Amino acid sequence: MIEETTLECPQCGYTNEGNSKFCQECGKTLGSEIVEAVTDGEAIEPLFSIEFPFSSSANYEFAVEAAKKSPSYVVEGEGKKLLHRTSFTKEQIDPLLELIERLKGWRNRTVYVEGKKMPWDAAFGWTQCYQRRQSAYDVGRYCFGEQAYEHNIWGCSRLGLSLLPYEPWLAYGKMDQSGTFHFDKARIEHELNTGLAELRLCPALDEKEVRQAIAAFPEKVNPEQDKGWEYVTEHNDDFQEIAVGVKPSTKAKATGPVVKESPQPLAQPTKEAAGCGAAVLLVLGTIALATSLISVLLVG
Repeated sequence: MIEETTLECPQCGYTNEGNSKFCQECGKTLGSEIVEAVTDGEAIEPLFSIEFPFSSSANYEFAVEAAKKSPSYVVEGEGKKLLHRTSFTKEQIDPLLELIERLKGWRNRTVYVEGKKMPWDAAFGWTQCYQRRQSAYDVGRYCFGEQAYEHNIWGCSRLGLSLLPYEPWLAYGKMDQSGTFHFDKARIEHELNTGLAELRLCPALDEKEVRQAIAAFPEKVNPEQDKGWEYVTEHNDDFQEIAVGVKPSTKAKATGPVVKESPQPLAQPTKEAAGCGAAVLLVLGTIALATSLISVLLVG
């Protein structure tokens, strides 16, 4: 009588058949087939594990070829009962993206993230943004925001905490009698953590840099003393303008060579023109502040 061998998963404890390359319960790579992505002499565990069966899809053969680009690739079964499994680290992004593209629209596909089964869209919701980043003119700056409404100091515009004036998170805190606004950094950090929970799998997102950015963010701001900031004001019942918060400054002056001197004072702008001018100043001011803060954080 031949004794059947088994292999216990070190992650979830599930008992697998002895020749299993992946855990049938959590998808963790088993035995000696673990992906050997080495950094500083240490092997890195795979982040994503994907499995898919035989399919009549026109993309099936391309999907198999993409899966084979990972050294962890294994196939089990025969004929229409074939099951393909492969794993990728966060550094093996190109073959992973190729496989994701080949499996687009498939119903029978499964992904495990760090050994835990996840909905496909939750695991790969970052892919479109990442691909836009890779084709951007300035890849290094893309995540800090290409458009004014995306400018941020966190390194991810999808976190939703931009530097535009009147952003809700800039009002997290309270004003004291001296005109100094004290930020509620615990609440700001909570907002960041909420976003990070959804976006942490993106290969371009550096969570350590996000932590450094919140640590470097000021505890308090007084626009009378701190350049780059101005007050947010409201009028009270006595029509007095009261400071209730702070925002990035929109006071920006035009720079560059003079191409034409104005012979006389310019006429007062129309309401529409004034609105456009304010919008331009808003963008310029936000860009200046974002660039300044980002430069400090990147150099630091």
